[in-house]
Amino acid sequence: LHPVMPFITEELWHEMGYGGDGGYIMNAPWPQPADAGALARLGATDEVLAYVAGKHEVVRAGRALKADFGIAASAEADFVFVAATLGAAGMFASELPQIKSMLKAGGMEVIVAGERDPGPMPGANCGPGTVYLSLDGVDLNAETQRLSKQLDAARNEVKRADAKLANESFVSKAPEQVVARQRELREEAVQKTAKLEGQMETIARALKARAARLSRPG
Repeated sequence: LHPVMPFITEELWHEMGYGGDGGYIMNAPWPQPADAGALARLGATDEVLAYVAGKHEVVRAGRALKADFGIAASAEADFVFVAATLGAAGMFASELPQIKSMLKAGGMEVIVAGERDPGPMPGANCGPGTVYLSLDGVDLNAETQRLSKQLDAARNEVKRADAKLANESFVSKAPEQVVARQRELREEAVQKTAKLEGQMETIARALKARAARLSRPG
């Protein structure tokens, strides 16, 4: 970036400890890949790099959960992050405002594995732990209908693929790549069916828990 925005790059370069007194980027040699020692001095330890990768993995998983359950990416939702270790919980808690911003989260609780059961919520396993999406505020009956239609379509895709692959004439006469593609489509439909069935089971548990809360006195 230096030729484009030299005032910013010079400032950053010096703040990061390069150049020394009176040095300028324009007179510096082209940078070489940093060794492990140099990275460690800058704070880029293996632990930090793993944490950053894990943080982005959690954000991706949380966004995918919102999409799976019909929540718009721009809409706020609540999450619970169950950290695999106390250290991971501490690091995530220290950056909670930034993580919530990336997830568009209205609220996000960080707990340690074994501390308590997060309840009947859909979750996704990540490197540093498991992120759970709260379904409070979601129209679970409407979501059940939406997912039910997708599940029926996925099951029909499996049936169509099975019928084609069971047809000896198709398998023997069709080009090899066509048959292979049909097998791939069947596998994709099988995986989608399993995922949708899991989502339906999660919603059923959430509906049961919601009904139990509403039936409690007070």
